[in-house]
Amino acid sequence: MDYIQSNLSKDEQIKARIEHSWVAIIGSVIFFLIFTAIGVVCIYLPDIFTYFIKEEPDSNTHIFLTIFGIILSLCFFVPGVGNLIGSIVAIKCDQLVLTNKRLLGRAGFISKTTVDILLSHVDTIVASNGFLGAFFHYGNIAVVSPATQQGGGIFFKHITNTMEFRKAVLDQIEEVKAHEREEQARLMQDAANADK
Repeated sequence: MDYIQSNLSKDEQIKARIEHSWVAIIGSVIFFLIFTAIGVVCIYLPDIFTYFIKEEPDSNTHIFLTIFGIILSLCFFVPGVGNLIGSIVAIKCDQLVLTNKRLLGRAGFISKTTVDILLSHVDTIVASNGFLGAFFHYGNIAVVSPATQQGGGIFFKHITNTMEFRKAVLDQIEEVKAHEREEQARLMQDAANADK
């Protein structure tokens, strides 16, 4: 939370924050296990070839199958590990809080996307979940503002309190707008009183 705390102004209070779901990693773990299993099978390609052909391959074919099997196994293993690490990093590094003035946060580990949007500039907060998210109670949040509309918004994944956070943001936006209306009415009243 160092990033959040260091960027709060002196009269700014945190109203809500996203909470990550470790259950969401189940999909990444399953993906990793399946791809690792396929990669291990690929290492044994010469033995599989021998089993189905029913004769021992010559030494050149055996070397070719061994090298091909290792390369193929890496083609499965690397994406599996990358997906798993990506999910863990997202859960450990992504932060988003709602304050009484703005949405503040950041996403990413190496390539970071920062969020610093005044509540008056937030168009909407989109909360969504897929099949696994509905079953395990987690989802995604997208922050949409004029600055983020070209990219479709800034996404935060594997969030357990999507609907609560969305409601807190919308309530705070309404509170900010009500305060702005009161301030505008007061200024108009002061202007009218000054004209008398």
